[in-house]
Amino acid sequence: MEEFMSGYPPPPFFYRNYSFKEGVSNYFQSEQSQNENSNDIDCDNFDVFDYEKYKLFDGPPAPIPPGDSWYSFGSLRQLVEYTEPLDSVMAIPLDQDEPDARVHFKKLYIEFIEALLMYIRSIKNMDGDYVTHIKTILKLYVNLQHILSSLSERYAEDTVINMLKQQLKERRRYIDCMKVLLVKIKNHLKQHNKDAIIDQQQKHSIQS
Repeated sequence: MEEFMSGYPPPPFFYRNYSFKEGVSNYFQSEQSQNENSNDIDCDNFDVFDYEKYKLFDGPPAPIPPGDSWYSFGSLRQLVEYTEPLDSVMAIPLDQDEPDARVHFKKLYIEFIEALLMYIRSIKNMDGDYVTHIKTILKLYVNLQHILSSLSERYAEDTVINMLKQQLKERRRYIDCMKVLLVKIKNHLKQHNKDAIIDQQQKHSIQS
C-alpha cells in the first residue's frame, strides 16, 4: 500500500541488468553512515553520477555522456541552435526605453508593413526610388527573422516548462485520488472483517 501512496514510479526495467559485485555490497551502507554522521553535505554534487562507483556494479557499460555537438546521418547537430549575429549595417538595435524583444518585433513589423505599402504605392505611381524601398524592406525582414529565431528557443523552453507543470499537477491530482481510494478500500476491508467476526461470534453463540 505504501508503494502506491508514495507517488514514486518503479525503476525502469533495465535496472535488472545491473547488480553489485561480490564483496562490495556494504560499500554504500558504510558511505551512508559516514554521511549521516557528517553535518556538512554538499548538495550541489548530490545528483552527479560518479563513474568511479560504476566499477562496483556488474552489467553493460555506461553510455557515453552527450557532448555539445554530434553527427547524425553525416550532419553536425548541436544542442543549442546557433543564431548568427547581424552586422552593424543590417542590425536595428533595441530601444533603450523598451529593451523587450517582443515589443521591438511589433514595432519593426509595423515599419515593415508601412515600407511594403510605400513600395507598392511607388510602383503604382511610377515614382520614387525602388532600390531604397527594397533595401529597407529587406533590412526590416532580416531583423524580424533574427528576432524570431532568438525568441524560438525561449518559447520552446517555456512550452516544455508549462507542459511539465501541467503533468505534475495532473500527477498530484491522480495521487490524491489514489490515496483517497486506498483509504476507502482499507476502511471497507476493516469493516468487512469486523462484520465477519461479529457474524462468527453470533453463530458460535447460537450453536452454544
